[in-house]
Amino acid sequence: MHKERRINRIYDISSGEILFFGENIKKLSAEKHTQKIGYVIQQIGLFPHMTVGENIATVPNILK
Repeated sequence: MHKERRINRIYDISSGEILFFGENIKKLSAEKHTQKIGYVIQQIGLFPHMTVGENIATVPNILK
């Protein structure tokens, strides 16, 4: 399984822990965790009318 899918909590880990800046990622809800890490979905998840920078800034702009 792809490690990035476990890091951004698409798939939960079955053993061990993943620390993000010293904090166990399972202590936050998946939603709160993904808001903290920031990532851009590729291909179909991109907004074609936006630049790369605008796509990256979408979630931070929503969260203010």
